[in-house]
Amino acid sequence: MQTIENETLIYVAGFVAHMFRHKYPNLGVPTASFPFRDDWLSCISRGNYIYPSKDLQVATIIMNEEFIKFHGDTFNSNCFIFDNLSTIVCKKVSFPKMVIACFVRTYIHLR
Repeated sequence: MQTIENETLIYVAGFVAHMFRHKYPNLGVPTASFPFRDDWLSCISRGNYIYPSKDLQVATIIMNEEFIKFHGDTFNSNCFIFDNLSTIVCKKVSFPKMVIACFVRTYIHLR
């Protein structure tokens, strides 16, 4: 189960990297530039996926840990959960707030 969760985080991070690929090209690398890889992301993307940078992958792990602390076993029903969680994560990583906010929004919608 842990592998699926980690790959899901990488997939969402790649989506965010794709959304900001022109403004922040250092967020990831297109899978088309990789040699053949035997992972499911490379197989389903056919080269169109942006594989997140190591720094973005570390940020996703931090975001997931903060997500779990923030929400606990159920979703937090307070106001401004996107903004509050984005602010918490931004204090721990060095990415623009708009990138982190996009990741938080996407991840919450998927959960």
